[in-house]
Amino acid sequence: MKTREDTIVKTPLRILLLEDDTRDAGLVQDVLEADNFVCDVIRTQTRAEFLAALHDDSVDLILADYTLPSFDGLSALMLASSARSDLPFIFVSGTLGEEVAVEALKIGATDYILKTGMSRLVPSVQRALREVRVRAERKLVAEAALGRHEAVKVKTPLRILLLEDDPQDAKLIQDLLETDHFVCEITCVQTRAEFLAALKRGGIDLILADYQLPSFDGLSALELARSERNDLPFIFVSGMIGEETAVDALRIGAADYILKPRLARLVPAV
Repeated sequence: MKTREDTIVKTPLRILLLEDDTRDAGLVQDVLEADNFVCDVIRTQTRAEFLAALHDDSVDLILADYTLPSFDGLSALMLASSARSDLPFIFVSGTLGEEVAVEALKIGATDYILKTGMSRLVPSVQRALREVRVRAERKLVAEAALGRHEAVKVKTPLRILLLEDDPQDAKLIQDLLETDHFVCEITCVQTRAEFLAALKRGGIDLILADYQLPSFDGLSALELARSERNDLPFIFVSGMIGEETAVDALRIGAADYILKPRLARLVPAV
């Protein structure tokens, strides 16, 4: 059942569409308009056209194929992230493997839809627009509370909720961050009850989580965190997380995932 929020969409929804196939472009618009979106679509096929359209401040959303004759979606995503990082970017493609999807989501794509699964397009667009509204509201609140001219700086200490059952790995993570001049205050938990209690207590800046624990798992922790505190960055630090699971995690809202054999990536990710 649709909620009232799902049906309230800016009229018209101005979409920058990177697509070289006329039929696919028509299908994308038809799927959205069948669900009561009113669409104003700017269709582009080349880098020059896409870059020019990015300068249109009225664009609300980017939908992009991954492979085009003279351009590609990943390059388009990088351009968009540089020029208009506020815009949701959703891949709508027939050719996007799991590995590429993971990379795209880590770079900043909001979601990816396979052309064989177009039923996911409307929910994905609704979620993306909802997240834009939430971010804008939070920005206004933050500006009102802190003032527009306050410098951005890392809090001292950095308060981390760590979901990890191995004391050695927990210590390694803390040592690695503190070697890079972070001052860390870590709450280490291992069970669902401990994790939820720590979330509710508050006073957390960041969540780091192993994926597999004896009585709990990281994906469930991510879903809990999104429901309780969806403002918190959530990074997986795990020795076992496959590409398919990583895609699911990033789509649900994880900020990144780090494999324990590659902990050198942890500080840049944080």
